Amino acid sequence: MSTKIAPIFQQSASCKQPQTKEELLTENTKLRKENAALKKENAELKKRKRSDDAGAVPPSSSKKAKTPSQRKKLFEKWAKAAARESAKTKMSNYDGMMPYTATVKETTPWTVADFESLFCTDNNNNNGGVKLQPTPTNKPTSQITILEFDTHDKVQQLFGDANIPLDGYKAQAWKSRNFCKSVRVGDYPAILEGLQVHYNKSKCTLQLQFLFQTEGCYDYDD
Repeated sequence: MSTKIAPIFQQSASCKQPQTKEELLTENTKLRKENAALKKENAELKKRKRSDDAGAVPPSSSKKAKTPSQRKKLFEKWAKAAARESAKTKMSNYDGMMPYTATVKETTPWTVADFESLFCTDNNNNNGGVKLQPTPTNKPTSQITILEFDTHDKVQQLFGDANIPLDGYKAQAWKSRNFCKSVRVGDYPAILEGLQVHYNKSKCTLQLQFLFQTEGCYDYDD
């Protein structure tokens, strides 16, 4: 019988003994360090991926430059949108000349190539506009480009064959009195005085801020 029991006894003797409290603490500390290292590595990988994604060229950049007919359609669309947004503007308790802005936002992403093909951000040729930002003296590292067209003639020069009128615009006229709800009483006639183009390179977003000014008193509604 001794020859049969011996192998079983030897196998039991070789089994790992229960860990002491100190050993458990040591192993726990080791696992914590390994977990922290994995978390750090994962965070670095995510950061690297975000950086790669930000630097990636959007697929649309591979498209050909917009044709003259496509350019004209875009500017015609923006001219109509400017009048539409102007008509939504509310002006209260004011008679006389007052400036206001109507903003048109593009909903589709715009690549740098798309932006430059329409607005030409070269310092010496901005289609009649002036670059306000970035410049050597104003936010030279900014990702946001701002071009200003400070007269209607310069806006029309930018729009080219797409007509954008000087006048014929409206802004809502509202009147309010003490303890009374404001009511719309008519429309202010307005003229187009200029345009600011805002392009965010990192977000690929484009905004056109049309600058208007009311002319005199508002026209009463019938």
